[in-house]
Amino acid sequence: MNVTIPVAFTGNTISAIVFAVELNTACLTLDLTDSDNNDLLDAVTVSPLLPSTFKVETRIETSPAQIGFVVSNQTALDSTIPNGELLTIRLGVSANNSSYAVVPSNRD
Repeated sequence: MNVTIPVAFTGNTISAIVFAVELNTACLTLDLTDSDNNDLLDAVTVSPLLPSTFKVETRIETSPAQIGFVVSNQTALDSTIPNGELLTIRLGVSANNSSYAVVPSNRD
């Protein structure tokens, strides 16, 4: 079974952001495939909302298990990161884990 997690941005006018998403590897799995070697995992889908002048890169950390993200404008243009959904992450749910939790959404 897979789950898709949306990652949204709401903030001021900025042209780059660095953040990480920590994973509970007892419950979740991540496919580390980057079939086109573009520094973006195939399990991550960039939203069409993000202007084409931006590049999204992923980095994997193992302790703790995290996906690091760098979203940056690759041109000298004054494009900024728009408010809204920037990307989605597709994660697998570990079949051998019988525990679960309900996490409240921060979405308005």
